Amino acid sequence: MLKENESILGLDIEPEGIKLVELKKTAQGLELVRATVLSLPENSLKNGAIVGPQPIGMAVKDFIEANNIQTKKVVGVLNPSLTLIRLLRIPLMSEIEMKAILETEANQYVDFKHKEKVIDFCLLEEINEEGIKK
Repeated sequence: MLKENESILGLDIEPEGIKLVELKKTAQGLELVRATVLSLPENSLKNGAIVGPQPIGMAVKDFIEANNIQTKKVVGVLNPSLTLIRLLRIPLMSEIEMKAILETEANQYVDFKHKEKVIDFCLLEEINEEGIKK
């Protein structure tokens, strides 16, 4: 949640370029401070995946410094074709057990052997189904 006069930077990296949007919260709502599309450094994306993070990072850093952007809050967009989202109903368990279950579940859909992955989860609600907490 943003406080009044606080800003946030939106970041979307696509084959068309690096899209950056800065928004600031005012008493009237969100105000567009600036928006731009930076040229994507050569050979930094392959099939929608980032393969050259350093040049992309430098392009973003240079833009932030050149425009004196002070915010430390950034929201990034994930490529939907590279994202796996599933709603699962599983018995209630510890976070460690849940991560192991989710890793097994994710591996059913994508071969992650040589790929970087991040597994995260959020408990949406706790239900009681036939006397079992899920």
